[in-house]
Amino acid sequence: HLLGNLHPEIQLSAINQLNKNPSAIIMDTMNYWIENFRDTVKEVISKVDIISINDEESEMITGHKDLKIAANILHSMGPRFVIIKKGKDGAELFNHGKRYITNAFNVDKVIDPTGAGDCFIGGITGYLSQSDEVSFESIKSAIIYGTSLASFNVEDMSIKNLLNLSMSDIEKRINKIK
Repeated sequence: HLLGNLHPEIQLSAINQLNKNPSAIIMDTMNYWIENFRDTVKEVISKVDIISINDEESEMITGHKDLKIAANILHSMGPRFVIIKKGKDGAELFNHGKRYITNAFNVDKVIDPTGAGDCFIGGITGYLSQSDEVSFESIKSAIIYGTSLASFNVEDMSIKNLLNLSMSDIEKRINKIK
């Protein structure tokens, strides 16, 4: 289950409505929620399995620029897996001592970065929903899938570049990212 980048009260409400124990609850958030609803954001963090935030947001929550230290603090708050996005510099996955670093896919020209983070987390969630398990290895693959989708998103305005995307197109980029 993905808790999209919404008000943390809505995220808590969604968690409380789950009838069965999901294989994973994934959280996305942003600086606005962290600045204005810090305690509620922390409560949501305590109830999720995976958190996906950018480097600036991880520093806002933890007080640390060092991603490894920030990830350790986030782990202590609840999530088993921490994904810290670094924009054009890729992302890092942390899981209690394990670390995986991936680069972004370099496109020729960025037209509009709006929605790249949503494509990234949506790709991760979609990949994991088709996976047999939620593990460090499956999340590594999911991050590569999400990175591929995000790279298509930034090459045009809005969702135009995503509308006629084929699995072949996505897989070509995945192979280049690997």
